Amino acid sequence: MEKVAKAWAIACFLFIASFLLVLLADDDVAKAFLTKGDEAMKKGDTARALELYQKAAKESPGMPEAHFKCGEAYNKSGEKVKSRASFKKCIALVSETTLATPAMKEFKKKAEDQLVNLDVSRKEGRVIEQEYIKELINFTKKTRTRDNYLTEKAIKTVLAVDPSNAEAQKMIDEIKAGAIFQRWEPILTDPDMSGWDALGERADWKSGKENEITISTNDSVMISRNKTILENNYAFSLDFKIEKDLARSYGIGLILGIRRTVNLMPLFIFSQNDLRLCRVPPNSSKPEDVKWDKLPDFYKRFDWNNLRAEVENGALKVYINDKLAMEYKSPDKTVFNGEIGLWAQNCNATFANLKYQKR
Repeated sequence: MEKVAKAWAIACFLFIASFLLVLLADDDVAKAFLTKGDEAMKKGDTARALELYQKAAKESPGMPEAHFKCGEAYNKSGEKVKSRASFKKCIALVSETTLATPAMKEFKKKAEDQLVNLDVSRKEGRVIEQEYIKELINFTKKTRTRDNYLTEKAIKTVLAVDPSNAEAQKMIDEIKAGAIFQRWEPILTDPDMSGWDALGERADWKSGKENEITISTNDSVMISRNKTILENNYAFSLDFKIEKDLARSYGIGLILGIRRTVNLMPLFIFSQNDLRLCRVPPNSSKPEDVKWDKLPDFYKRFDWNNLRAEVENGALKVYINDKLAMEYKSPDKTVFNGEIGLWAQNCNATFANLKYQKR
């Protein structure tokens, strides 16, 4: 019996020793990852450092230092929730250890300080967020009768930040009911494009989907809505995409305010090189009178873009992909009244989501 007891004791000792060796080996691997993570952090590579710290925590889940460093890396990456969780894990591990070393206690103290800082930052963030919402609400009150597009966009931003904001929700309900301003109205409602006139080959133009027009032409062609829908103050918007150029000189154009007695020139030209505004003096049909102004290049070649034009008493603002591209004021307050026209030359292109809004 004595020999059996000794053998059992030796076996237990060997098992415990081997288990401790495995743990120590895991700790050595984890420390190696931590060292490499620290090096990455010094170089400013937070993503790589976090990856190495995570590997250390996986190798040795009971190592407080690994979780603390993960918390620091998460915090630097802006992932506050994960940072907070890692710091709490570090604190819990040290608190559960009966023989915590001074180094472990130091990591616990640092983790507690970091949690305090995160809580302060969260409170400050909430104050800033509320100020931001307040400013946006005030902004919508100023623009609600002047800039419908920005008003609606600002209200939706408020609701994205604070879905329960009662004042913003009331405004969005008023917009839906048309109490603040007119809703956007589609321009192309008939798939067979009745009501549109062509200057050029009519077959080049077709409606592929609802409120969408496609064009494929080796020539210069134009279509117009044979109805005066643009009057006084309004906004007009469309999406466009040049899918293929068929010649060295290609492009598309938009005409606002076509009048049959005036030389029909595109108001805007989107070409392979740049974007230009065409200014035709009132009642002029002489090519030499036409002025071309180059606009900032906010549009993307061979990709979808949005153009929004806003007219108020002869003053025109043009936005390309939500960026203000130009402002122009005509002495003739009715210069942009009339019909809408589209122009294309030597390209395959698509115009979609054509819509306007009275103001």
